[in-house]
Amino acid sequence: MVHRVLVVDDHDEVRSAIASMLTTQGFAVIGEAANGADAMTMVLEERPDLVLLDIRLPGPDGFEVAHQLARLTPAPAVVLISSHEARVYDQQVLGSPAVAFITKSDLSGDTLRRALGEVTP
Repeated sequence: MVHRVLVVDDHDEVRSAIASMLTTQGFAVIGEAANGADAMTMVLEERPDLVLLDIRLPGPDGFEVAHQLARLTPAPAVVLISSHEARVYDQQVLGSPAVAFITKSDLSGDTLRRALGEVTP
């Protein structure tokens, strides 16, 4: 399945690198956002299947955006990303509506597919 993905990260270079990597690995990157407010606007306009969401963002952080996205119908799948390990955020990750958490250093098309419960070749 080709997922329509919105990449949300406040660092331009990181966001572009993630978008490029996902595109070459079979994902359809439909947009990029640098903050939580822009992410919400783009989700409402573009209706992605998946939002790859950095935790630390200006404005509403990734946890708040994930909760806002979960209230949409249909709600996109949310995968939280960070340069920090999940244990740094511990209970916030566990209490979020995100389907998964992936560190940026581990992020790839395959890890994303596994996080979404898809079998990878």
